Amino acid sequence: MEVGASVWVADAGPETWLEGTVVAKRPVDGGGGKGGQQYDLEIELLGREGGRATFRIAAGETEAPDLKLRNGEDVSLVQDLITLPHLHEPAILHSLQERFEEGAIYTFTGPILLAVNPFKRLQGVYTEDVLLTYYEQGLLTAQGLKTAGPLPPHVYSIADAAYRAMMEAIRALPSATSTRSSSSSSASSGCQSILISGESGAGKTESTKHVLTFLTTVSAPSTSPRDTWEEGGGGGGEGGGGGGGKGASETVMNKVLQSNPILEAFGNARTIRNDNSSRFGKYIEMHFDKRGRLLGASIETYLLEKVRLPHQAVNERNFHIFYQLLAGASAEERQR
Repeated sequence: MEVGASVWVADAGPETWLEGTVVAKRPVDGGGGKGGQQYDLEIELLGREGGRATFRIAAGETEAPDLKLRNGEDVSLVQDLITLPHLHEPAILHSLQERFEEGAIYTFTGPILLAVNPFKRLQGVYTEDVLLTYYEQGLLTAQGLKTAGPLPPHVYSIADAAYRAMMEAIRALPSATSTRSSSSSSASSGCQSILISGESGAGKTESTKHVLTFLTTVSAPSTSPRDTWEEGGGGGGEGGGGGGGKGASETVMNKVLQSNPILEAFGNARTIRNDNSSRFGKYIEMHFDKRGRLLGASIETYLLEKVRLPHQAVNERNFHIFYQLLAGASAEERQR
């Protein structure tokens, strides 16, 4: 690490990491022991008038626990963090912040998608055209055809990748002797999992809804996903399609999508950080036939926060269902 290098310096204050520049590098007298020559680096902290910090590193070292090299501004807006020259905590945080300020809430880090909750409704991010764009790109890629280039990070790309991997595994299965055994074999051998995790208020519930919308839309036996979207009102309404009979698959699709508000009513509550915080874990299993059409789904819940029933913290509420029941009850029913 030489004079002029751009760095990140750990800070005990609210900023966590501060930008800095190496302004001096001095050899430490008598610092040539087993670890080799050591140097004291003087760092000028940007944005803090007169702010300076000193770090001691060995010759050849490029960072320390509280000192990291900073990437150039021209690479901060990468769509995949893996491509950053220097990948560490401050680089990740800075890149996510820069992208967020540009209106990009999604960022890849290899096969993992990072999502930053915008805490507002976004226009044009989850439209029919956007969903179909990711579906068609995945279809072309699966067929080995050339595409216009990679699409920006999006929750739809994760859902599509899982769907394509499932279909590829199903097609690789040996032909079954009956429809029953074929469907069963497909379900057991083409399994894919999407894990959605994060702190309270990070957007896990909303991300789950978008994944379900994508999978139910592209797996319905309509003539095309666009038909399913239009007939289902964005993947969740009533409508008919070919294949399994009008309304057959759409009924399954609707049940899968419309079960979410019911689960949320019984298991979600307002907390000081999130007005619709899920206070339970949810495992959704979707079942498809060998042609990739949705057959049904099952939902398991676990770790319900039962302690919320008799007691809630200050400025928090009980589960939504109790307030919904009261809101829909008559004055006489409330008196009871």
